[in-house]
Amino acid sequence: MALGEEVSDTVEYEILDKDGKLRYVQLINKMIYNAEGRVVASDVVAHEITERKMMEIALKENERKIRTILGNVPGMVYRCSNNCGWTMDYISEGAFYLTGYHPDGLLNNSFIAYAGLIHEDDQPYVWNKIQDAISRNGDWEIEYRILAADNIEKWVLERGRIVGIDSDGKEILEGFITDITGRKQSEESLRNKSALFESLLNSSIDGILIVDNRGKKIVQNNRTIELWKIPQHIADIDDDRMQVKHVMHMTKAPEQFVEKIEYLYNHQDETSRDEIELIDGTVLDRYSAPVLDSDGICYGRIWLFHDITENKRAGEQIRRREEKYRSIFENIQDCYYEVSIEGTIIEISPSIEIISNGQYSRNDLIGTSMDDLYNNINDRDAFLSVIMERESVVDFEIFLKNKDGHSFPCTISSKLYYDAHGSPVKIIGSIRNISERKSAENKIQSLLNEKELILKEVHHRIKNNMNTIYGVLALHKEKLNDPVSVAALEDAGSRIQSMMVLYDKLYRSSDFIEISVATYLSPLVDEIVGNFPNSDSVRIEKNIDDFVLDVKRLQSLGIIINELLTNIMKYAFTGRSGGLIIFSASLKGTAVSFIIQDNGNGIPESIDFKNSNGFGLMLVEMLIRQIGGKITIERIAGTKFILEFEL
Repeated sequence: MALGEEVSDTVEYEILDKDGKLRYVQLINKMIYNAEGRVVASDVVAHEITERKMMEIALKENERKIRTILGNVPGMVYRCSNNCGWTMDYISEGAFYLTGYHPDGLLNNSFIAYAGLIHEDDQPYVWNKIQDAISRNGDWEIEYRILAADNIEKWVLERGRIVGIDSDGKEILEGFITDITGRKQSEESLRNKSALFESLLNSSIDGILIVDNRGKKIVQNNRTIELWKIPQHIADIDDDRMQVKHVMHMTKAPEQFVEKIEYLYNHQDETSRDEIELIDGTVLDRYSAPVLDSDGICYGRIWLFHDITENKRAGEQIRRREEKYRSIFENIQDCYYEVSIEGTIIEISPSIEIISNGQYSRNDLIGTSMDDLYNNINDRDAFLSVIMERESVVDFEIFLKNKDGHSFPCTISSKLYYDAHGSPVKIIGSIRNISERKSAENKIQSLLNEKELILKEVHHRIKNNMNTIYGVLALHKEKLNDPVSVAALEDAGSRIQSMMVLYDKLYRSSDFIEISVATYLSPLVDEIVGNFPNSDSVRIEKNIDDFVLDVKRLQSLGIIINELLTNIMKYAFTGRSGGLIIFSASLKGTAVSFIIQDNGNGIPESIDFKNSNGFGLMLVEMLIRQIGGKITIERIAGTKFILEFEL
């Protein structure tokens, strides 16, 4: 060392003063060395530093406590720079529990930057919110998501503020971040449950209203608003009294309506159910009960409103029907009855007195056996056999007997009823006394028999008269030499002959109103064609469906067919050795069709039914109009007449 060089040495000691108190002393020893490096002088200065040491010890203890507290806080305390990585220069031990990363790995971005933990969808939101708070020198409180070390998504709450500016001019931020994942999950669960509750509430067909003890509406579903036609501005008011004032005027008895509400609010433990009639005819079923918590303490009242208007109307209709059917049951001329499958009479209407001519009353028969009413036990067996087979019968004729033993004819219409297991349990039906009807039927049948004999005689005489006319025409024809006159008489005779065939069928038939087409027309065609000398050379094909027509139409059809066939036999096969006639009749639904076709010379184009000088075709056209039909002519390989009309 150089000559005169000074060297200082500092030492701290703990000493006890005269009172035994601990003191801290700092000794500063300055030593002076000669040219040989030996100490030639020493200067020692002592300072008491007790107060400073106590402050240092207290400060260290405070730092230890703070580290302990921060290490146990459920979250992390940080100080960072306001940059895109949120570079941390302090971070508490809680960072590990929050992020899964050791604090050392987050400090100064040594392993990962905190910004890298923020969910990528939330990063712009976090940056913008914090920058906005910094620009206003304010604090911030934001919620966002982070991805922890195990890639688990967590929700965090961050509270922070700006505390200064670093050497680079960047803001220094301090704050606290804590895990709120559990709270967020609870909030989400609560939202889902609330949405489900609201959905269930508003999908209810009943109006639901819950009011607390202060008259504030807690819950009110849409159905309540709909049923009471509450304007939205009133529905949005929490005070239920305003709503009551509005809806009370919709009821038929507003004072009683309000009195009931006030009574129930003053008697919290009571439940109530009644019906409210509105002015517009709506009827509501109102139910009210206290709302109790788990300790039985009442904190409000629930009101339920159900629209029973249709039920009331249906009930009224049922009541009226019951009265109507009861009146019918008691006054009907037919007798209603119910009989068990064993034959015991369960029920029978009072009209049994009318049916039995006063010999039975309802009370006489209930509980007795139905067998006692049958005149012949074989009738009972026949009836039971039919109803067991068919399950129902209509107008089953049978004889019942009175107390005096006299029988009377009845019809029974009944149905078999089964129990839930499919076993027959009873027969329900009605009994009608048909004594008068049977007597009337016998009289009518006697009159019909007389009428039938008269009609047969009339038809027989008409046929005989026509036969006489036909004979007279034949005699006149033999005395005439004029071909035109002879032809006219032959045509007239042919027409009379077609009517003779009809009346012959009527005389032989049991039905004087309708006759089978096939029965009448088939022989008529043969007889008309057979009247001509060339009939042997003409072949006839007949396709006639078997259906019936009334006599009036058949008479007109007979004359029409006579005219058309006569025309064919006269002119169609002139100059030919033979020919073919096809005759068909058919019924399809209500459409009747007759076709008369030949393979002869064909009718000239100049001749039709509207432009004909001949009496025959004019007669055909007139008769066609009478039966409401139409006729057409086709001239292909002969002539084809098509006659059509509707039944």
